[in-house]
Amino acid sequence: MVPPWQPVPNSGAATEPGTKILKHFVPGALGGSPDGFTRLGKRTTLFAAYDTDHSNELWRTDGTTKGTKLVKDINSSDGSYPYRPVKFKKKLYFAALQDLDGKWDLWRTDGTANGTKMFKRSPGLYSVCPFRACE
Repeated sequence: MVPPWQPVPNSGAATEPGTKILKHFVPGALGGSPDGFTRLGKRTTLFAAYDTDHSNELWRTDGTTKGTKLVKDINSSDGSYPYRPVKFKKKLYFAALQDLDGKWDLWRTDGTANGTKMFKRSPGLYSVCPFRACE
């Protein structure tokens, strides 16, 4: 059960002086709908975004083009749709779809692929929002 997602048009026009595009997630007029920007540490910001190779997954940036990278492909078949990020004790917690069972599980990351792991499996069958993460 993938949540509804629709790419939105992105003109790519920078509006403020010094503003620049760090990554084109989807070629052409459609943007990658980056969302849920959360600062983690002094130089890292994590966010969810859609691209044509990974669908909707967790990304990181240090504010440079070279430093804007996929953190981990949690659900390689259809995207994990990271949702409702919350920072707690130098970690980011978020709900994500790991597989096609339709369950939102609670994940934790330190901003690295090796440090991104499921924290708690969703209780119950076809849970939509675990642990009140979606309220």
